[in-house]
Amino acid sequence: MKCPMCNRPLKSQKSITKGIGPVCERKLEKLKDNADEDQIKMELDENAPPKGQMKIDDFLKEGSAT
Repeated sequence: MKCPMCNRPLKSQKSITKGIGPVCERKLEKLKDNADEDQIKMELDENAPPKGQMKIDDFLKEGSAT
């Protein structure tokens, strides 16, 4: 069996079980949380409705006003 990242043969049983070599595994861990420079990062406020969408309370108030 070979490492899918570097194509080197996997020798230890641990590496074979994981399906990746130890060096490539460390490299992958370092890259895991780093976004690419050209990647768009999107942060959302969980409590705010999407732009252009009203909250249910505002909708109910608007409906009772008519």
